[in-house]
Amino acid sequence: TDAAYYFWLEVGQPVEGSIDAEHIELDVDELPPEAKLQVVLFGFDGELVLTKGQDVGELILQPDGQVQVATRVAEPNGVDEELLGRRLFFPIQTPSDDGTYRLRCNIYYEQTLLQSRLVTAKVMADPEPEKGVKALETAVDFVISKSLSGSHVTKMSPTRLSMMINDNGNDTHGFRFFGQDNFKNDTFLDAGELQNLLDLARGALRKAAWGEEEEYNGQAYLYTSGLDIGRLKVDLIRCAIRGYRFYDVVINRLAGDADKAWDLADLMLKPGQVQIASKQSARLVMPAAMIYDYPLDTGLKGPYFKLCPEFEKNLKAGTPLETTACFKGECPSYGHDDTVCPSGFWGYRHAIGMPVTIPNAPDAPVELKIGAAPEISMAVSTDPAFVGRQEHEQRVKGLAPNLKFNYADERPEAMDLMKKTSPHVLYFFCHGRVAADTPSIIVGPPDTRGIARDNLRNSRIRWR
Repeated sequence: TDAAYYFWLEVGQPVEGSIDAEHIELDVDELPPEAKLQVVLFGFDGELVLTKGQDVGELILQPDGQVQVATRVAEPNGVDEELLGRRLFFPIQTPSDDGTYRLRCNIYYEQTLLQSRLVTAKVMADPEPEKGVKALETAVDFVISKSLSGSHVTKMSPTRLSMMINDNGNDTHGFRFFGQDNFKNDTFLDAGELQNLLDLARGALRKAAWGEEEEYNGQAYLYTSGLDIGRLKVDLIRCAIRGYRFYDVVINRLAGDADKAWDLADLMLKPGQVQIASKQSARLVMPAAMIYDYPLDTGLKGPYFKLCPEFEKNLKAGTPLETTACFKGECPSYGHDDTVCPSGFWGYRHAIGMPVTIPNAPDAPVELKIGAAPEISMAVSTDPAFVGRQEHEQRVKGLAPNLKFNYADERPEAMDLMKKTSPHVLYFFCHGRVAADTPSIIVGPPDTRGIARDNLRNSRIRWR
């Protein structure tokens, strides 16, 4: 207890005395020359204590295939240069009381979280070995790539910000952030606070879609008659106000302090990839797409807000928005706190991915092999209120000249499609429903039975 130690990590052959519960091989054969992996430690409140400024290290791939240290964290006395060259050492401190304590060790490639390890230490003032009890252990509990295959890793796009979410088990959710320029922080939101943010975000989107903040109950879709700039402006303003207030709630905690919040805002201004990783469930979500981070005076009354003129001009002209200045981080209205631009939303400006670790599942593919022709299976709702469906179907059919297109507008047809075809994309364009706490999707008429997860098992449907 209350003592200084080093946590160390190296990549290579298994080491005698390693505390890994499971050996995860690092296949570096196809990594690019001098590829770098960032190793980042995160603490838990009141548990193993990290040393500020000595919690991020780098490993680099050598021409001979060996992985060496690129950026040292600490140099313990008496450790020779050869060992310092291949092993990262992180200084830590144990608490003063007996107990079991943790830290988290994450491995990133170009800011994309690849693996996360939970490190557990049994701390005692007078240690006494217990049969069958390990004093030290690491367990991998998030994996985007189980093997860290070089070919798999190098096809991942660089990430501007990675955010790991997990349930802390005490009605709080922990957030671990790592981004470009070694930006690092961790914080937490209590479960009620996070749920409130989710409810506000969903309420704004429901209000835009069917005019009420409550869950869908057969109301008519509001955007049925083409472009309506007036309606769009009102809905964007409502979403921006809630998105900016959400941003204000989390930004200082996310960045670490008020000064770093501005650095993070600058980092996130240009479009990029944002990774929100969960080690437990896709239900553990953060409404990141609704974050609005352009300056905004939320105290203004609705009529005094403006819609970004550059965005409005390009929208009316039919210009692909991703090619315009606004969505490249160069919005001319940025800084005008009475003007709302859709590019201020993370969901419009960034590509947001939400990978979840699924036990015993293969690595998530970073590309789909097409072969002779791409294939899409589309299952749709035939609800008369689902306007624009037929036009949308035609656009999907026209995505590629040699596209193989499978179609279902009834529940039995959709089940049959899922069982008999293996498309590159399975696309459901339909309503969802929750009954008895069980979510399902509704293919065909709105009064038909839903397709729930257990229906796939019952029909022996699975994908490889």
